[in-house]
Amino acid sequence: MRLAIIVLAISGMITSAAVAQGDGPVIVPDRIQQLATEFPVAERLHIKWANASVEDIGRYVGLLSAVNEVANSIAIKNDRKTASDDDYRAAFSVFCFWPVNKPPLAEPYWNDASAAFGNEKVRAALGSSVGPLAVALPSMIKDGTASDEVLKKWPQNQAEYMKYVIDLESLKNAK
Repeated sequence: MRLAIIVLAISGMITSAAVAQGDGPVIVPDRIQQLATEFPVAERLHIKWANASVEDIGRYVGLLSAVNEVANSIAIKNDRKTASDDDYRAAFSVFCFWPVNKPPLAEPYWNDASAAFGNEKVRAALGSSVGPLAVALPSMIKDGTASDEVLKKWPQNQAEYMKYVIDLESLKNAK
């Protein structure tokens, strides 16, 4: 628990913008850490903070890094320079954390995506893998229709999800 608090405190003191120096660690923005509390990220990763290992913390921070990369890509594809809360929420949805009953089609790729924390190739692959449904999601979040849209109209099988939402298969070639 202490280690998790220290990691979050240090990253919160640095900056709210995600910055990376080439093929090295990225700084996870404060805001994405705050928004992560709205979603069962730690629970879905089977992390109990009281007993969290260094590996658990790495998976958690790594996946938040991946969510951040996707949110930034969604923002750019919507002609915004920086990600908004709706872009971050859309990225959490892309990774199947929301809505709660959403099929976990992205879950098998979480470990590959968590390499985004320290791997520029993975970050680049994530940024370019965002599909049209993910790009359209922030406006639906804003008008309150996103949950129904995602649950009722988004692809329910892996192949279509990778084609229209996010191509996480591309991460296999990014390492």
